[in-house]
Amino acid sequence: MIYKHREFREDTSPREYHPIKESTYMLLGVTCFILASLAITSLFIDRLVVYLPYSWERKLVGTFEAVRHKPQNKLQESQQQSLNTLFETLLTYSPSELSTLKVGLLDIEQPNAIALPGGMILVTTGLMSKVRSQNELAFVLGHELGHYQARDHLRNLGRGIAISIILTTIGIGQATGELTVGPTQLAARKFNRLQESDADAFGLRLVAEMFGHVGGATDYFKRLPDPNSALNKTIASYLSTHPLNEERITQIKHLAIQQGWRSNGKPVSINEKF
Repeated sequence: MIYKHREFREDTSPREYHPIKESTYMLLGVTCFILASLAITSLFIDRLVVYLPYSWERKLVGTFEAVRHKPQNKLQESQQQSLNTLFETLLTYSPSELSTLKVGLLDIEQPNAIALPGGMILVTTGLMSKVRSQNELAFVLGHELGHYQARDHLRNLGRGIAISIILTTIGIGQATGELTVGPTQLAARKFNRLQESDADAFGLRLVAEMFGHVGGATDYFKRLPDPNSALNKTIASYLSTHPLNEERITQIKHLAIQQGWRSNGKPVSINEKF
């Protein structure tokens, strides 16, 4: 075999490097990796939290007594008593695993209700000052019980932890102490539409079983600011963490019709003995 020297072609040159294009491909790759990791982690957490013992939850945010507000005057003492009485009655209509839950006040003027990991449901003094019937308050508490039954609060907390860990691992973020966040920070975590719808159904069922009808259960929402108003968008209110829209209200009405729950019953005053 005779070796034949190949002439060097003058038009041959190394592949041209495009910094912007290469950086874009790299950015897209990293983004896809992050999104895939978050999706897989979220799915894993959704499947896992339902098996987490309630006793383990209490270790995540400390004891109930450490975060609830102790009544400072007769009005708050009355509000706490109303909460206790109504909540204990609602628990008799709830699944047995919820029987250890407690309810308390959170001394904040803005109306809100929070389901916290560890068996804690807190209602702000601002919300208590606005509810006018036990039916309204029962629906709010029942709604939060629904979130707790579905472990929604724990799912959201777990996703926050997962995001923090993933971002920290790849060097984009840093640990944010998700396990020790306060109740007002946890309250800022919004539930998705399906979670809200399921919690509504759970809460409305409790109201129907307790009072024999659902009349007045959603009257509280009628006195809240318009969901699309500038006011609602600038304050941390019940609507900011429990988005309310016409579709959701319609679903609540349809649910009552489908279940055959009367909606024309007379509401019980918040101060009346049930």
